[in-house]
Parts: sequence; structure tokens; C-alpha cells
Amino acid sequence: MILNIDKKLSKYKSLILKELSFQFIEKIIRIGFGLVVINAISSYLGPAQFGILNFIESYYLMLYGIAMFGLDIIITKKLVKVTNTIDFVNLIFNSAFVLFALSMVFYLLNIVVLYGFIEIDYKSLILIFSLLIFLNPILVVEYFLTSENKIRYISIARTIAYIISSLVKLSAIYFSVELEVFIYIIMGENIIIYLGYLYLFRKQTQLLKSGFKLNLNIINDLLKEAFPIFLYSLGAIIYSRIDILMIQRYLPDSDLGNYAAAFKLIAFMMFLPGILSASFFPKIVSESDYSLNSSYIKKMYRYTFILSLLLFIGCYILGPFMINNLFGNKFNLALNIYNILIFIVLLSSISAVYGKVIYSVNLQKNLLYKSLCGIVLNIICNYFFIKSYGVVGSASATIISLIFIELIYDFFDAKLRPYHTFKLKSIISYGK
Repeated sequence: MILNIDKKLSKYKSLILKELSFQFIEKIIRIGFGLVVINAISSYLGPAQFGILNFIESYYLMLYGIAMFGLDIIITKKLVKVTNTIDFVNLIFNSAFVLFALSMVFYLLNIVVLYGFIEIDYKSLILIFSLLIFLNPILVVEYFLTSENKIRYISIARTIAYIISSLVKLSAIYFSVELEVFIYIIMGENIIIYLGYLYLFRKQTQLLKSGFKLNLNIINDLLKEAFPIFLYSLGAIIYSRIDILMIQRYLPDSDLGNYAAAFKLIAFMMFLPGILSASFFPKIVSESDYSLNSSYIKKMYRYTFILSLLLFIGCYILGPFMINNLFGNKFNLALNIYNILIFIVLLSSISAVYGKVIYSVNLQKNLLYKSLCGIVLNIICNYFFIKSYGVVGSASATIISLIFIELIYDFFDAKLRPYHTFKLKSIISYGK
């Protein structure tokens, strides 16, 4: 019996090592190509147009995140636990249907928001870019692969698409194209990824030939479980993008470009907590009943933080070199912004695994209150800091509010406090 358990653990460790290896390779390739592309595009477009391009992309990512409705977590959890073919087919089809219906609803709301409440000159580009959310149903394949511990295949699809997209972007610069062409290229990258997902799902499509049938019970169950996550995700999305929105509203496009340059570079460095938490999510779900004393989860907290700390130190030291060589004198504020926002790398390591744990124990509602508090604090800080310190003040507001919600807030929530305490003890302890 002991030998069988050891074999299972060794097999699982080998699987996780394989998953992480592919994701690390993907991120290294993305960083390598990404730095070259950022350098070329930022120099070609200049701070103002570079800021507009990143604002459009950020706006789409907000819409995409909202249209997901928190279903990524719920569908993945259900796929982990599904036990037979019939349930699998019903879950896949009804999940895809719900994602498509939500895409339709939120795209229409997007039109209302754009033309009723936002004053910008590039609304048509945002509407075109936003059409991508109608491909969201294909993401059920991604959730299926995640539930099966096959994220490596997702990494392969993303890597191929990113390499193609990067080469096309560099070609576009060579031919001196207009700003909107880069929007179409980014859309093309996403379409290639989705085509890759469909290819990876080709064997499972045989199971779907038994027929599609809407199941209102499954649909209701999905929406009911996802709604608290949706509310939290909505708050988290607004919180994470409120700085971009307020900079666009109160400051010139050149400041937006400087902020986007610094944030884009940091985003490349934030890969570590994300890939670790995604790889371990199925295991976290399986250990949710004893997540307050799980040695496995404890190790995940500790390892994620240590690796992120090393990454933070390296990025902070190399920051001036990267900023100066990638962006040059045109982006004169980027380094100051970078030196502030770089702390996101460290703080995100604290929340990556923790968020998955909280999802697994169904405390999404508490995360909602937490994100709402963060939004209010971030808006208040942004409002006053932007007036006094401009775009650097906005970066400072982001870090101040992030420190509060990641390190302080949970002590005031009785349900989150035990998990938060366990997390912090896991990070600072050196025992088993």
C-alpha cells in the first residue's frame, strides 16, 4: 500500500514538473519575443499612440473578464469531478452555450457604455476588438485541459500563436502600417489560439456526437455558483484597471503611454505566481476539505513567494537597464512608474495560490467585499494622487491599495482570517 502511494506521488510530481516546464518555456519565449516587440512598437508609435493601443487592449481584457462571469473557476472544478461521459458531454455543451449567451449580453452592454458614458475617439476600434468575446465558448477546451493537468498543451498553442503574432507585428512596423493594423494582429493571435484549442479537443468531439441538449438545471447551477465569483471578478477587474481608466480620463495620452510601458514590462515578469497556481489548482480543489492544515498548500505558498521574491529582486536591479534600452528617452517617466509598480510582482505571489484556495472552499462572497473595499480605496487614492503627482501618483495609489487588500484587509474578515493567517505563517515558516 505504501509503495502504491509513493508511486502515485512520484507520478503526480513528474506530471506537475512537466506542466511547469512547458509553462516556463512558454513564458521565456514570450518574454524574449515580447521585449523585442515592445521595443519596436513603442519606438514606432511613440508614447501617445502606444498608450492608446494598450488602452484598447486593456479595455477588451476588462470586457473579456466580465463576460467570463467567473465560469472559468466553476467549469474547471466541475470537470475535475465529472465521472461519466454523459455528464461530461452535458457539461461541455451547456457551459459553451452559457458563455456564448453571456458574450452576447455583455457585448450589447459594451455598446451602451461606449456610446453613452465614454468620450474617446477610437470607439469603433474597441467594438471591433471586442468581437473576440464571441469566441469565449471555445475556452471550455482550456478548462477541460486544465482539469486534466494538460496545461502544457495550452502553453504550446499560446506559444505558437505568440511567435506568429510577434513576427507579423515586426513586419507591420517595417511596412509602416497604421495603429489599427496592430489591433487586427492581436485579434489574429487570439483566433490562432482558439483554433489550436479546437485541434487539441478533436478526440473529445467524438463524444459530443451523441447529441446536444440544453439542460436548464446545469445552466442554473453554473450561473448560481459563478455569480459570487463574477461579482468578485468584476470588482477585481475594475480594481486592476481603474488606474488605466483614470489616467485616460485625467491625463494626456503620453502619460498613459509611459504607464503602459512600465506596466507591460512588469506584466511579463508576473508569470510565476500565475503558472504555479494554475498548475496546482486541481490538487488544491482535491484538498479543499483540509486546506487549513494541508502541507501541500503550505509548500505552495512558500515556494511561490520565495521564487517571486527572487524574481522581484532581479527585476528591480535590472529595471533601469531594461527601461532605458527598451523605451529610450521618449518614455521619460516609465522608470519612475516601473520602480513603484514592480512591487506588484511580490504582492501577486501572496494572492495567486490564496485566491485558488478561497475559491475551492466557496468563500467567493468574502472576496467580493474585499475587492469592493480595494476599488473604493484605489479610486480615492488615485483621485488625490493624480492631482498632486500625475501618473507617478496613480502608480503609488495602486500599490498602496494593493498592500492594504493583500496584507491587512483579511484580518478584519472572520471567515478569511484563518486562511490568511495560515498563508502568512506558511510563507515565513521554515519547518515542514
